[in-house]
Amino acid sequence: MNAIFMIGGFCAKIQPLTRSITKPTLAILSLKLYMPFSSRVRFLSLFMVFILFGVSRLDANSISENIRNKEDANAEKKCKKIVTDRNRGLMWQDNEETKSVKTNFKQALGYCKRLRLGGYGDWKLPRIAELTTITDKSRKPKIKKEFHNAASNFYWSSSQSTLNKTYSWIVNFNTGCTNYSDSMNEGYVRCVRHLK
Repeated sequence: MNAIFMIGGFCAKIQPLTRSITKPTLAILSLKLYMPFSSRVRFLSLFMVFILFGVSRLDANSISENIRNKEDANAEKKCKKIVTDRNRGLMWQDNEETKSVKTNFKQALGYCKRLRLGGYGDWKLPRIAELTTITDKSRKPKIKKEFHNAASNFYWSSSQSTLNKTYSWIVNFNTGCTNYSDSMNEGYVRCVRHLK
């Protein structure tokens, strides 16, 4: 038995594929749409609007984040001189300069500001809270195994003493401990940037 009805202005015909249905709970039907050329054009136009609307509803932030993650991963792969901590959203400098360049506090700030590494130019001197996250007191120097360039000495942070502005916080990777140092002293520099 065939049935003909209208769907959104289109004539549709439904007919069983087989004359006998062995399982009463299962009916396999075929849907045949009969529409003139102008209706097909209108249907395709509506279909494209639906598709474009659906794409526009995608989360733009998620797309941008995925692109940035791929860019960061590619930069790390191409440049073995950086270490990425995705849990904290930080990318660390790890080239040979991190164990050879020694400056005072002010020079360390300028060094990181001028640094161009891995295709990025937004490096900065890390805060003391950031610098302490890469320590590992079970190793020597006291730094996590992901890092290949480190001196057993102190590294500058951008955090200055609240009691005396001529002193700044440091991390000593010989002991893994934090301390103060006179800002005119010379220490090592390891810059950091935030993943965006």
